Parts: sequence; structure tokens; C-alpha cells
Amino acid sequence: MSSSKRSIGEEAQTPKRPKIEAKLPARYGRATPVVDRKSVFHGLYLPVTTQNDAKAALNALKPLRAELQADHCMRAWRIKSEIGSGYNVDWDDDGELHGGKKLAESLRSSLIEGMFVCMRQYGGTMLGPVRFNHIVDSCRAAHAKYRAETTARLRRVALARAKTIALLEKSGIADLSLPSDDHSLEQLIASRDAQIARLRST
Repeated sequence: MSSSKRSIGEEAQTPKRPKIEAKLPARYGRATPVVDRKSVFHGLYLPVTTQNDAKAALNALKPLRAELQADHCMRAWRIKSEIGSGYNVDWDDDGELHGGKKLAESLRSSLIEGMFVCMRQYGGTMLGPVRFNHIVDSCRAAHAKYRAETTARLRRVALARAKTIALLEKSGIADLSLPSDDHSLEQLIASRDAQIARLRST
């Protein structure tokens, strides 16, 4: 007669899900809120590239939602698939029916990669279909702001790179190697500017 008992170590264990930390991208876009009849729509664009990044950003936004006392936090992301050449698109209405879906449709139609988040503070008056315009427009404005700030930053970095190379060439320094990534170059430029400021103050 076979025994139904299991020895120690044979118990089936449910694998633990990895904990998603709270972390925002280094840079993201946040638009000026849209206000309509006391309802306020706060749009954000976050340039996330993985679903874990998206979830980490959402965790990091929880304090902001609490601060704003937002009734809804709609979101949608469009992220390159790790398999094949397509995109993973997902959304969450968070109680604002079709709100997240509208954001997903906007990402898809505009070929935008990343995540839209719209936090709404309900003002007590039902707005009807126009609320979808506010939801989408606030996030698109956040994306436009992110693009404008990124373009300006890259121009500054390119100009600083060109000036630094010109100075090195003028000084006769053979090694013109500079950091290839923008973040490291910005740190180098900031350090150089700080040194110049200290010299001027002495």
C-alpha cells in the first residue's frame, strides 16, 4: 500500500515573483494640468523600454497620486517586444472607463514608444466624451515637452562636445577620447564648469 505522505523537501513551492522597485526614468515629461469644471487632468510621459521599467515607474508615482488626491490613474504603454519586431501594448483604465484604452490608441497611432499616465482629480461634474480629449491631450503635451527638453539637451551636449574637442586640438593633446554616452559627457562638462567657476571666484 503506497503512502500519500511526502518527505521533507518534496513539497511543491510557489516561485516568488521578483519585487518591482519604485524607480522613475532619469528624465520624463510632465505637462501643465488641464482643468475643466474643477476636474484636473495631470498628464505624464515616461520613456520606459521594458514592462518592468513601466511597473517600477508606476510604483514610484504612487506618492504623487496620493499628493494630488487623484481619483483615477489611467496608463498605457507601447514597448518593443523582446521577441520579434512588434510591440507590446497594454493599458489600465483604473475606473475611468476607456481612459487607458484611449491612451493606448494614441500611443499606437502616433508611433510613440514609452508610457502615458494621466491622473484625474474628479471635480464633481460629469464631463462626458470631452474627458477623453483631456486625458489624451495632457499626455501628448507631456510627450511634446519631453521631446523639446531632450532635443535642447542634446544640442547643448553636441555643442559642448565640439567646443571641448576644439580646445583639446588647440592644446595639441593627441588623445581626443570623450565619453560616448550623453550622461557621462554631461557629468564631465558639469565638472569642468564647476572648476571654471571656482577659478573665477578666487
